Parts: sequence; C-alpha cells; structure tokens
Amino acid sequence: MNKPASFTCPFCLKRHDFSTTLICPETDYKIPKEFLEHESLWLVTVGFSGHGKTVYLTALTLALQEIGAVLEDVTMDYLDAETKDEVRRMRYDVMEGDMPPPTPREELNRPLLMLKLAKLPGIGTRNVVIFDVAGELFTRFDEIHKYIAALKHVKTIWFFISLTDLYNPKSLDTMADLFGTYRKGMDRLDASLKGRNMIVVYTKADTRNFGPEIDVYLQNDPLAELTNRNAERLPTTDDFDWKTYAEDIKNISQKLRVYTETQLRGGRQFISSAKNEGMRVEFCVTSALGTNPDRDTNKMLEDSTRFRVVDPFIWTVLLESEIGSVRGAETTKGHVTLILDSSTESGKIYEEKLPVQLGTMLTSFDFEVRSFYLGQSKIVTHWGQTPPDSPARHSTRPRLAGAIFDQLSAGTDKVVIMTSRLPDDLNDYRTTLWKERTLLVSMNELDTDWEQFTYRNSSDLQPLVNLIKRMSTTNSHSTQS
Repeated sequence: MNKPASFTCPFCLKRHDFSTTLICPETDYKIPKEFLEHESLWLVTVGFSGHGKTVYLTALTLALQEIGAVLEDVTMDYLDAETKDEVRRMRYDVMEGDMPPPTPREELNRPLLMLKLAKLPGIGTRNVVIFDVAGELFTRFDEIHKYIAALKHVKTIWFFISLTDLYNPKSLDTMADLFGTYRKGMDRLDASLKGRNMIVVYTKADTRNFGPEIDVYLQNDPLAELTNRNAERLPTTDDFDWKTYAEDIKNISQKLRVYTETQLRGGRQFISSAKNEGMRVEFCVTSALGTNPDRDTNKMLEDSTRFRVVDPFIWTVLLESEIGSVRGAETTKGHVTLILDSSTESGKIYEEKLPVQLGTMLTSFDFEVRSFYLGQSKIVTHWGQTPPDSPARHSTRPRLAGAIFDQLSAGTDKVVIMTSRLPDDLNDYRTTLWKERTLLVSMNELDTDWEQFTYRNSSDLQPLVNLIKRMSTTNSHSTQS
C-alpha cells in the first residue's frame, strides 16, 4: 500500500518524507504525530511594532480555548509542548494584568502556536499553525526575507494595523510601507503574491472613530465576554449563529473597505497594490483589550472584555471553505475526496488500480485529490499525494461515511465513493448538499437514486473523469448562485 509520506513541515515549511522518522531534517525538531492526520491552516502576522499583533494573538488564543461554548462540538487542543507552555504563559499574564512581551527578533523556525481545531464549520478538523513576525523587521527592506524565508507557502496573511498609531503625528510609517516591505521580501524569495489572501486587521479599534455602523458592530459582539473571567454570564450556543455571524463579517468587511478607500490617506493605493498583485483583500476590526492599560504600570486594571477577536480567524475559515481559495485559486479546478471501500468484495477496485489511475488523471487536469478508507475518519493520502493501491489492512470496519463527510466542506469537496455496495449510513445524508456532490463508483450497478457510475474496464476511465469534471462545474455554479 502507498503510505502517505510527504508532508509540509510546520517548522521549515518544506515538504519532507516522514514515513520513517518524525524529525525535521532541516531543524531537528520533532513533528507531532497528530499533525500528520489533518490538513493545516498556515497563518502569518504582518505589522509594525506596537500595533497590537502579540496582544491580539493572546486574546485570540484565549477565545479559541472557549469557542466550544458557542460552537457545539468544536474543540481546541495543543499539538506540541511549546504551544501549551506559551498558552500557559498567556493565561498567567492575563491573570496578573500584564501585557505580553513583544515578539523577539529571531529567524522563524518554530511557529508561535500549533493548535488543532476540531469540527470547524465548513472545513472540519484543521491544524492551525501561526507564525508571529517581529514588527521591527517590517521597517527594513533588506532583512525581512531572511526571517520569512520559510513562510512563502503561507496563503493567508494577517496584516495588523493600528490606525491610532499609524496616523500618530510622530509616526514615520505608512500602509504602503508595510505592504511594500512584505512584497519586497516575497520578491527576494521568488514567491508570487497571486492567489494569496490578505486579511487587514484594524487593531485597538476602541481608540478610533470609524463611524456609527462600524463602531456599533465592534461593540455589539455576542462573544465579547467569552474570555472575561469576571463576566456575570458567558455566551452560549443560543447567542451565536455561525451563518449570521459570517454574513455580518462579510458586510463589515465591505464597509471597512469603503472606509479605507475614502477616509484613510494612502488607503486606496494600499488596496490597489494588493489587488494588482492578485491578492484577495478582506477587513476586520478588533479590540483585543477593550480599554487601554494603566499608563504608569502598563497593567490592565480589570479583566478585559475583548471585542471581535475571533473575526480574523472566522474570515480565514470562510476563505478556506470557498472554492479555490486557500489552496491556489489560479490553478486548481476542484477538490475531489475519494472514499475507498476495503471490504472483501471490493477487491476488483484495487485489482484495476482504479484509485491510483483516477487520482493520476484528475491531477493531470489540475484537480487536487485526497483519500479516506470507508469507516475510517483518519485521512489516508493528502492533497497532491497518490491514492493507495490496496485496501486497508482491517477490512471489518463499519461501512460508514458520516465521520468523513462531517470533516469535509460541502462548499469545496466533491466526493467519489468507490464501493461494491452502499455505505450503511449514506441515506442519512440524503437531504444534505452531499446528495448533489457525491458520486458512487462500483463494478456493478447499485440499487440507489444517488448518482453512480459503473466501471467495468480501463476504457471507462476517461468517461468517469469527464463525469467528475462536469459534476465539479455544475456544483461550482450552484454554490456561487
């Protein structure tokens, strides 16, 4: 069986073969075994010193610890001891009212945080890998590329801008400077900006007048008390609806775009520069402290009520769930998830090496393919890897697809189930979008109204690929409508 081997290392962001060892050959750090079981959201922070990046990341981490209170079944775990220790330090600082220390200026070969978020809406379980780049580096064209050399594969960039600090009369920095430094560093890495997502995060928003609509949105945060240990009542699932919140984020992003273009000196040029490079630009507004620390002690005088700190993260999840977004919209035509039956009667599927042949052909047409075994929630091969050429060793697993469906995105994934008979729980998903996005492939005709393709020999391979291509195009149109 082809075992998944090549993964992107979270420490050097290069692909290595981890089939025999979990040690990164470039850094000698050990990869958490659990890291190899899920896809990752790679994030990097961009921003000048003093603009609130580190304070925000502390607030976000504390919020994600509590996110299960408002999103049922969503949980957060630490993937390595370093992250756990860092989060404990964050908790201690909050308890003592201390401001977090600035990001040290050093080469990035270890992410600030490595988390696992389970059952996120629309995308399932993901590793969340966050790199925090020291703000002082963004004032130097000639140095930034040395520190983000490993980050050129990151698709979602968080640009942190405190307008209060940026437009301080003593400030020498501009929005154009920040983007120009980032672009110059990526140029030196020979890395294109095309297809990347930029989320502009306006920090310290409680110190800036954005206008009535934006200010009201900031203050009317249903999750504001999520991390407040002194809150009289914590938010619950009754206070939070994912779809409504997502629409609000999109609407406020558009209002912040207009604000940036019309009210900020250099704002229109900043947006145009990013768009001209092929980047998608979205906006958020946050207040990670809710109020200013004491001027003399630099300590918080009371437990913080934080506003809209989860917005950048939710925007990232929404971008990940959209077709072609984070995985390279300029080249990928679609994403196909193979679910492979391992029961004894499914042997002919592997005799014909159908998973391998189909994966190879779909890849040649710019599709990305990954695979699972029916009845097993753990991924077998990730995007870009060759599907297995033999069944799972244990063929007596329950013939269930639900645990796999539940971690996929109905907005991006097309599912091909290769099976000799229907999964036992398939009809539980009859009234969901999976009814339109799933194709059954079998060596014999199945008694079902789910869309199916009967594969008899290699001459059927091209018609099967054509059907998946048509299914992908049709579903893309229906998603956009």
